[in-house]
Amino acid sequence: MLPSFKDQLTVALAASGCNFKARGPLGTGIRFFVNSDPANVRHIFTSNHANYPKGEDFADILRGTLFTVDGEPCRQQRAMNHSILNNPRLLGIRARLCRDKVVNGLLPFLARMASSRTPFDMEELLTRLVFDLTATLTLGVDPGYLSISSTSSSMMHMPSMHVCTAIDTVMEVGLLRHAMPASVWKAMRQLNVGPERKLAVAHKQLHGFVREMVIARRKLASSLANNPRVVSAIRKELAPLISIRKDKEAASACSSFSSTSSSSSNNNNTMVIFEPEEIKGLVYLEAAIMETLRLYPPGPLERKAVMGDDVLPSGHPLCSGETILVSIYAMARMEALWGFGGPCAVAQLAQPPGTPLAQMKTIVAAVVWNFDVELLQGQSIKPKLSCTLQMNNKLMVTVNKTN
Repeated sequence: MLPSFKDQLTVALAASGCNFKARGPLGTGIRFFVNSDPANVRHIFTSNHANYPKGEDFADILRGTLFTVDGEPCRQQRAMNHSILNNPRLLGIRARLCRDKVVNGLLPFLARMASSRTPFDMEELLTRLVFDLTATLTLGVDPGYLSISSTSSSMMHMPSMHVCTAIDTVMEVGLLRHAMPASVWKAMRQLNVGPERKLAVAHKQLHGFVREMVIARRKLASSLANNPRVVSAIRKELAPLISIRKDKEAASACSSFSSTSSSSSNNNNTMVIFEPEEIKGLVYLEAAIMETLRLYPPGPLERKAVMGDDVLPSGHPLCSGETILVSIYAMARMEALWGFGGPCAVAQLAQPPGTPLAQMKTIVAAVVWNFDVELLQGQSIKPKLSCTLQMNNKLMVTVNKTN
């Protein structure tokens, strides 16, 4: 199997001392500084962060969200989000939503797959699960992407994943913009051709999804749902849905804990559900999830623009107009940073129920305890070329009920 772009970048960074300069496609004039040096990263993101904004290429796609704002607006938005997301009442709601979705959606579906021994795409299943959780919390309505009916025997009978596909398109176009001059993608947008045409369709689908969710929410009048300003404002709140990739990839770690076994009774009454308070003590599971997030970060590449000339701690000079690419994926694999084999310590973090890590522990614990997960042999497993870490192909598995 050919190595992915992220793996090729890791090899190049290791061979060049964690830093190297590169140029974009011929005639574009784009200059890249590719980096995985911790001292440089600290300088770019902390010590002199004002000189390194996120740039207009990606900001134009998700304008006004935490993913694109810089400076004081970014600090204010982070503080506001931190205050909201760590509210004890909200954490309690998130924990309850996660438990209910696992009990009423995830485990029944896995039980049917175990009974029929039907292969299915684990990545799609976890995407449906976490999208429902995030959309319910953000918009107040469960889109029902992971819904189980009496006649449903596979994900083919579940609602279409067009909104998730639209979010994927946004991320892919964001990556493509890194490799072309702004004048090119702006011209494509004006002419409505190429990737920019796909981006426009994706934004239209996101608008439609938000409008459907607002109408479905009984607390909002339908007149508000037809207000373009309301729909546009709420669409910006969809940006956190992109972070579902973090939960999804981490939850996919359940395959690394699995082993093969023979099927046993598929009686749903034998299912073991871990309550939020019970998962606090699962320190080895927590360490496995944290290690998975280190090796497979949800955002494998970070991009920054250079506003003014500067010299990095490594001694590399940077000129205004250059683009910095920080490979988080490569940093996790640098022997010089982590040593051979990487971290192995097990430390319990104080994570109250309802946090993303606690939700991942709830999901993974329920799957690993009740089922054996086995990867289908012969499939090519490699990441997609995108701003977020996704599978290029499906992640096909089969499951057995544990004894």
